[in-house]
Amino acid sequence: MTILKSIAGTLALVGATATVAHGTVLVNDSFTYANGNLVTQDPPIGGAWAAHSGAASVPVQVTGGAAVIAQGAGSREDVNTAFEGGETASAGETFYAAFDLTIADPAATIVDVNFAHFLAGTTTFDGRLWVTAPTTAGYRLALSNDNSITDADGEVRTADLAFGTTYRVVTSYNFDAKTSSIWIDPTTSTAPLTATDPGFSDAVASYAFRQAAGNTTQTVDNLIVATTPEEVGVTVPEPTSLVAVGLGTMALLRRRRSSR
Repeated sequence: MTILKSIAGTLALVGATATVAHGTVLVNDSFTYANGNLVTQDPPIGGAWAAHSGAASVPVQVTGGAAVIAQGAGSREDVNTAFEGGETASAGETFYAAFDLTIADPAATIVDVNFAHFLAGTTTFDGRLWVTAPTTAGYRLALSNDNSITDADGEVRTADLAFGTTYRVVTSYNFDAKTSSIWIDPTTSTAPLTATDPGFSDAVASYAFRQAAGNTTQTVDNLIVATTPEEVGVTVPEPTSLVAVGLGTMALLRRRRSSR
């Protein structure tokens, strides 16, 4: 009886762990609009793109089926899309955002700039994604919970990335832990980098792109924001070790019965 209970408990644990979580998609936009301003365009899932800061004199553009985030001098437009159904982050939740990113070579030393983030209201930024100078060549992405990546208080940086190459970038915002994480081209074995610099538990309600006084251009496509990692392409590894334990326990039971 004890062995039977052990088997039942093990298989129940395996089944529960192996279940793939299905969350809510909050934003889904492939930017298949005519060339022109992104603001007022309405994605299949998520609110119509709106400007929340900056001047419309330098609006965020859609070009060739992708959003173009152009950094530069002067006041520039920042835009956001609200989460479907008015969803906001709350206790116990982690939100995930993923998009295809290509950055052109500015042919100059990169100026650090935060160009994407989760947004609460119009001025509260969480999970800030930056482009920054490389260690050797190309560029790096950095992630922070505050407005700096130079104070060395817990922000993280990726390895060098190549100009002109498209990467699938995934970031997350954890309401309870007040942290954010980043994956580049995630697979089942890809571990995230997690920024632990001081953050806040904010009721983020939209995802935003920012144009500021940098010197790079970010081309963004296939944006998805969701409440589980699987919905944005981060797959949780299958619990093969637990399955092996369950099978081993069943084999032990068969041997005990055959010895009687």
